[in-house]
Amino acid sequence: DLQRCDLCPDGKYSNPASASCADCDHTAGYVSLAGTDGATICEFCGAGFRANKDAHQCEECDVDTYSVGGSDSCLICPAGTNGVKGSMSCSPCPPGTIPAGDTCQDCGKGKYAEFQATSCSACSGPGEYSDAEGSATCKTSPAGQKPTD
Repeated sequence: DLQRCDLCPDGKYSNPASASCADCDHTAGYVSLAGTDGATICEFCGAGFRANKDAHQCEECDVDTYSVGGSDSCLICPAGTNGVKGSMSCSPCPPGTIPAGDTCQDCGKGKYAEFQATSCSACSGPGEYSDAEGSATCKTSPAGQKPTD
């Protein structure tokens, strides 16, 4: 003797004429938004977001992580790249710079960084120097001259 219909609780949904409430598939990036008792659909968490099953919401990916969407996790940016909060991909730092959180930091004078480097390297070869910040390569001192500090 069913006499009434109850709303589906947070995190669950039901289709018309359904006899039960079902979980949204958070592993595929779907959530039933918190505070929406009686949800009839699951919301998709797109690029730059992950499905948080416990909070029943889409959450932005943190700095230096990314998501292409449809997942319950954000991936860590590969070495030599970085990402801002809510990234759908990670970007390499240009030559002469290295990742520093969600920005790229110039290498100081006397150092250089090649494309996708994770640290600055010292100009230490015979006659090598770098007289500018953000150098991608070291210069070689001309004949009759030597590098100075």
